[in-house]
Amino acid sequence: MSKRLEYSEVKSFIESQGYSLLSDTYKSISYNLEMICPKGHIFSMPLHRFKDAGARCPTCNNLNGFRNDKNSYEVVKDKFKSEGYTLLTKEYTSNRQKLEVICPQGHNWTANYHAFCAGNRCKTCWSQRRGKDARLSYTSVKKFIESQGYKLLTKNYTNIYQKLDLVCPNGHKWSVNWANFKHNDCRCAKCPCSQSKGELEVYEFIKEYFPTATSGDRSIIPPLELDIVVPDKKIAIEYNGLYWHSDKIEKDTMSHLTKLDLCNKIGYRLITIFEDEWLNRKDIVRDILLNILGCRKANRIYARKCEVKNISQESASAFCSINHLQGYVNASIRLGAFFNNELVAVMTFSKPNLSRNIKNVDNMYELSRFCTKVGCSVIGVASKLFNYFINNYSFNEIVSYSDRRWFTGGLYEKLGFSFIHISPPSYWYVRNNNMVRHHRFNFRKNILHTKLEVFDEKLTEHENMKNNGWARIWDCGTIKWVYSKNNS
Repeated sequence: MSKRLEYSEVKSFIESQGYSLLSDTYKSISYNLEMICPKGHIFSMPLHRFKDAGARCPTCNNLNGFRNDKNSYEVVKDKFKSEGYTLLTKEYTSNRQKLEVICPQGHNWTANYHAFCAGNRCKTCWSQRRGKDARLSYTSVKKFIESQGYKLLTKNYTNIYQKLDLVCPNGHKWSVNWANFKHNDCRCAKCPCSQSKGELEVYEFIKEYFPTATSGDRSIIPPLELDIVVPDKKIAIEYNGLYWHSDKIEKDTMSHLTKLDLCNKIGYRLITIFEDEWLNRKDIVRDILLNILGCRKANRIYARKCEVKNISQESASAFCSINHLQGYVNASIRLGAFFNNELVAVMTFSKPNLSRNIKNVDNMYELSRFCTKVGCSVIGVASKLFNYFINNYSFNEIVSYSDRRWFTGGLYEKLGFSFIHISPPSYWYVRNNNMVRHHRFNFRKNILHTKLEVFDEKLTEHENMKNNGWARIWDCGTIKWVYSKNNS
């Protein structure tokens, strides 16, 4: 499909596949469209993946969980056939099995079913397309770039991955490779007019409550720009697109922390939102923002009127999935606060988390999750749930972490925790236009060979991930807190 398609044509095609289009605009084949699958799952995906790569609902296809669900041989064969590929392998055991196929152009190719469903296609065809772009003349590249209103500063062109220095129509100097500029429709990230749909939605949401809020403000921490500023509250908000803020584009791993520290020095609080948080957990983000801004009109409940009970993993998981920004994580102790038999708050405790490099020590716990029902303000419930734990369970030490992108750690101070240290920024992995961050713990070097299509033992974790199209996105670090038995 062409980038010049009308919105009505895109909508018609998506609906012909049994999906509903929620987005009310269409800009290009690389523009993320919000959709609902036939089973009711909401997700975002660009048209080129939906149409040309045949990608569908990530939840239905289990693409984000790296699961090895087994399909029948006929299902796998039909999937390849629907894309014009011929499956040569005669047996199928798992979606990680290497399969021999022939592409529509007659090239022999080896791939696993998982990678194919994720959008990977014939490497020979891809190489040929790359070669065509690599053979473009400097004049052709310059002519196209200037047709988009940009000025090309680089004086030569060698291949699609060469960094080209450009000047946008607003005078910002910027670097991007030809592949991203031409095929992914990437444009200047410094221009306010290049705001993503998500960033505009956040700005419009804030403007409803604070009409004086500004966008693209460079007056607070010059010359750096802040996406949204609420001067009445001395609060700023950054909206970080996963692609634009990954190390494919943003090479400075400390950039988000730098803005946070600069804001703190002048008395501003900076909230940093990642794109997938807004797209996938919008209600929770709105609720947290309103609470931070002091204009959350919530149903007030007092903890003294609540009853604390141990709850099942199913109940805790269901509650956290719709009320906690990070969803649920396995926990051995799950406490719930009930008001009139309705679950209104959850606090969970688990054994030390290996992903944080903490060894499993006897009588040490991690306070892993705490959240209240979206739209409810349960006064004093954190203290009530925490006191229930310390009065009913044996422990020597409790650790927990506050995410500096969102929180200052004030809750832990109220609960009696002691500040230990501030951890440096960490990272997640992101890939292409898949609007989900994946924790680095899932990509440890010793298990990478089971997850990647291309793996080289001699390369580092990052090098192997990069070779498979993955990039890293960095946060602002965390604050570690500890509560000792002597405190109680």
